[in-house]
Amino acid sequence: MISYLIINAAPGNPVTMLLNPNMSAGDLHSLEVALGLNQPVWVRYWEWLIQLVHGNLGFSYVNYQPVLARILRRLPATAELMISAILLSYIVAIPIGVISAVRQYSAVDHVSTIGAFLGFSVPSFFIGLILLYVFALNMNVLPASGQVTVGVVSPSIGDYLSHLILPAITLALGNIGITVRYVRGALLDCIRQDYVRTARAKGLGERVVLYKHALHNALLPVITIAGLQIPVLFSGAVITEQVFGWPGMGQLTIQAITQRDYPTIMGITLIAAVLVVAGNLVADLCYSLADPRIRL
Repeated sequence: MISYLIINAAPGNPVTMLLNPNMSAGDLHSLEVALGLNQPVWVRYWEWLIQLVHGNLGFSYVNYQPVLARILRRLPATAELMISAILLSYIVAIPIGVISAVRQYSAVDHVSTIGAFLGFSVPSFFIGLILLYVFALNMNVLPASGQVTVGVVSPSIGDYLSHLILPAITLALGNIGITVRYVRGALLDCIRQDYVRTARAKGLGERVVLYKHALHNALLPVITIAGLQIPVLFSGAVITEQVFGWPGMGQLTIQAITQRDYPTIMGITLIAAVLVVAGNLVADLCYSLADPRIRL
């Protein structure tokens, strides 16, 4: 409800965004009546809510296509980008966090700490522009935009992956920085616990103590942040997809906001809200896998 009120409070409406010089004031008014924009905000929200209960997200004010169909066309590309970013971030962040914790206050720890802070402090659009400048423009080793090469009828897997590399790295860098800090802090807490000292006293090797006992329990905070990062990655994809011309939900979001396409904006907001709930649910379910005590 708050989201609906906010987007309706923005200046302009879908009719004024048409900018068609051939339409008279009477034509614009007739179009507003046809779209129901002449009704109060609370009436329009109530009608949207009733349609939502029946599984209908409405129709786009711009091209009059079903909102659900527009979202489903774009969602696979965004899911592909998000899953790639999640896998990349944890493949890179967990080993760096472990090394940083084991070698606390060493040169490796300081470098990883600085890199982690830069990762989640520098805006994603700036990182994306730097990667584009270096790898696409100067070195010309990776494509600059799109999901596949334009004009290719049957793109190969290599073509898909080459287009995916830069946006996936851009989206993953912020998550890598946060995860490194969480892994480092959680592992430092675990290796000081009594059960770790007991494992060492029993004569277990340091590698077994670290990976089987300490790291296993240190993953619980990481699982928490993993669930919460799913909607963050979704919102970050809005900017990343715009920078790299990735045909996903991000581009659709920018277009809907620019055109004041209220039903499409609300549909995308609903998807983001579902991701928040789903991310927390997945994290809760993963707790029992990481710590058998939680199953009780």
